[in-house]
Amino acid sequence: MKNIKNTITILAAMVLTFTTFSNPLFAQDETENKKAETIEEHLRNQSFVFVADVAFPMQGRNIQLTGRYDLSVSGDTLKSYLPYFGRAYSAPINPADGGYMFSSVGINYNVTDKKKGSWQIEIEPTDRHKGEKFILSAYPNGTATLQITSINRQPITFRGYIPEQQEKN
Repeated sequence: MKNIKNTITILAAMVLTFTTFSNPLFAQDETENKKAETIEEHLRNQSFVFVADVAFPMQGRNIQLTGRYDLSVSGDTLKSYLPYFGRAYSAPINPADGGYMFSSVGINYNVTDKKKGSWQIEIEPTDRHKGEKFILSAYPNGTATLQITSINRQPITFRGYIPEQQEKN
């Protein structure tokens, strides 16, 4: 009889422990799913901001970015405020054109679903004739990488994130 009481007590404790600790896990999954849905909505509506934290030039070491560097898409408008580190095959006429710092009205925009719930977004400005292509790989947790290719420069990659709460431009 004592063994049965001990077994029931242990089972009750296990059930109580499981229900106590599993509810936060379910809530966390629900929060992550909501975040992924929000990010996907921003990407599909062409209304998001990518904030860069680290730059990975083709040569040399990665560079931690200080300050706010970002790429934003709002409808057919692309605003890029990103630095460039690497080899340029032709020098810009204006020294202020050293990075990818411009605003473009008119873009080709394509979203593709990838493995494990991630997305790939290809963006090409149509009013700039520099052969630039922006490829953003975005993940459900909000992290993202951005690769920029251009005719006149070596490619560069940025790592960063897409905020769940988007700022107004």
